[in-house]
Amino acid sequence: MVVAKCDTVPQKFIVESFDNHDPADDRRCRRHFEFDTPDAALACARRIMDKSLRRTHGRYRTSNEWYRHWSEYGDSVTAPGTGFDPRNYAKVRIREIPATQGVLTKHYFCGGNVP
Repeated sequence: MVVAKCDTVPQKFIVESFDNHDPADDRRCRRHFEFDTPDAALACARRIMDKSLRRTHGRYRTSNEWYRHWSEYGDSVTAPGTGFDPRNYAKVRIREIPATQGVLTKHYFCGGNVP
């Protein structure tokens, strides 16, 4: 058996998000950026998640209420190949954000290549 040698294309790490409120079978991902390294994609995914979480900062009395609202209506981010888990990240950040900063910056920039 002869195996054809193909030109290899470097792997790109893509960051996408979807609205948690959309039904699971009807979710449409919004593609944000693509990166050459998983670390850059992971950093971008975290920034987008922080923006989604801070959008509702201060509206809830408990972190459980805040998490429940995010899990129903917020944006989840996917970054295949990075090991990023948006639900776990949200749980951790909801505990950290009130102690650090709750101010939402209007724009975010990840610095990747826009597909």
